[in-house]
Amino acid sequence: MKKIFPPAILALFLLGWCSFAIAPAAFAQSNIVGGGMYGDVKASSGGGCSQATTLNAKLDGGQNTSAVTTAVCGMVTDGDWAKLDFLYVFAINSSGNALLNWVSTSFNGTVGGTGCTFTANAGYNNSNSSCFISTGYIPSSSGGNATLNSATVSACQETSNTITAEGFYLGAGDASNSTLLGPFYGGITPTFADINDANFTSAGTPTNAQGSWILSRTSSSATTLYRNGTSFSTPGGTSGALVTVQLYVMARNNNGTADSFTPAGSIFGYAFGGSGSINAANIRARLNTYMTAVGASGC
Repeated sequence: MKKIFPPAILALFLLGWCSFAIAPAAFAQSNIVGGGMYGDVKASSGGGCSQATTLNAKLDGGQNTSAVTTAVCGMVTDGDWAKLDFLYVFAINSSGNALLNWVSTSFNGTVGGTGCTFTANAGYNNSNSSCFISTGYIPSSSGGNATLNSATVSACQETSNTITAEGFYLGAGDASNSTLLGPFYGGITPTFADINDANFTSAGTPTNAQGSWILSRTSSSATTLYRNGTSFSTPGGTSGALVTVQLYVMARNNNGTADSFTPAGSIFGYAFGGSGSINAANIRARLNTYMTAVGASGC
């Protein structure tokens, strides 16, 4: 004789079975964080940040979106993103993207001189020693985070450089003061590292100038030069005034004229500038992770 369940009991049984069957899928899509039989369920945040969303929308769509998002949101978390005035990541999929300022709609880069060769996801190559990138950023008048006694500039060369040839990775000088980053400047002194001052300051002698170089001024008399996120030297130099001409990458803007180009063959992965309170180790690590993700190296 068959046992027949009343309709109400059968409905309750089916409802309970369905709830149990659905539960594992629901839990698989959640973060379990704590007590109870299955733990307390916390909804996934989905990752990302508004700054990365804005930037990825501005880029042409061919970029490594995941790598861009990780780098930007990391810098936001570290507190460095808000301190930047310009950031060019040359190691990206297209030359159009390479010249965009990641942190602002102002100060997009422009190729100057001759011999600039762009390689996707590597950067700009100074193929005949007369190539440079003009930033449009003038320290004395562009505003932003950099000030006389709190300013940072940086550039990264991916390729080996043991050539003691005249050249700056980033720089500008007016009639009185200079901001110069020349890790392997030959002829006068091994390294120039000046920011908002009138000195031509020697800052040590690297055996190879490849890598990430960050020069930061944190007071009227204190500057630090970082190589690959670690302090390389403390060149000092008393601040004078903010430079009145725009900064160039891969050369010096000598009061309106490009000179002191980096040696031919130098490939640049990124450059940035902003406040002197930017954390050198953190921002270098974020950008280095990005470079690795897109297949670049040396920074």
